[in-house]
Amino acid sequence: MAQMLPPAPRDCYAKPGSPGSSEPLTVVGWEHMDLKMFYPSALLGTWAIRTGLYPLVVLRSQLQLQKQNTVYRNTLHAYSDISRREGFRGLYRGFWITVPQLGCSFIYSTIFEKFRSVMHDKGFHSVGGAAAIAGGCASFATQSIFVPTDIIAQYMMIYKNQDKLTAGHDKAVMDKVTASVKNGRGLGASVMKSIYEVDGALGFYRGFWASAAVYIPQMLTFWPTYYGLLATFNKASFIRH
Repeated sequence: MAQMLPPAPRDCYAKPGSPGSSEPLTVVGWEHMDLKMFYPSALLGTWAIRTGLYPLVVLRSQLQLQKQNTVYRNTLHAYSDISRREGFRGLYRGFWITVPQLGCSFIYSTIFEKFRSVMHDKGFHSVGGAAAIAGGCASFATQSIFVPTDIIAQYMMIYKNQDKLTAGHDKAVMDKVTASVKNGRGLGASVMKSIYEVDGALGFYRGFWASAAVYIPQMLTFWPTYYGLLATFNKASFIRH
């Protein structure tokens, strides 16, 4: 006689908003996650990825700001030159100022899941549409942290090469940074003080709308595409079986 298998946990066969449904779960909602595991895992994963990739951000900023090939010939040359002149720390200059960006994963996830759950409760039945709107709102909110920390970090990245990588408005900021550092103030604090003196509080949000215009459409496109493909694959799998 065949052995009876134990029943699967109810959540494995539940749709968001309808516990106990016999249909297989295809969309993982806020109520299906163990938040005590989710948030630490998100923090650790974001920290590991950001730490590993940060030197590439430094190299990209240096290469983008130079005029033609006046400072570095290519990425490898930039890496070797910065490592030789500034050591390993040069590849992580400004890293600490971007630490608040780790919180963006929490902000994004919380806004995304809560917004999506509210839309579902209000009768919005398009999974992809709800995720797109929720993702767009979450992405907009995270820019309030990403933009100012990126601006501060970029000024810190080019501090050692400011003569070759800055001009005009940016040079005015860096001149104040240099004077402040000579007076004994730390680099990060000097950059923040100098940006505020030159541009005021709005100086920390230069390019905010441009950044939002890049990332929000990505979310509006990604989530409907993701759920559309997921539905297609699930349908194909059901037909095969």
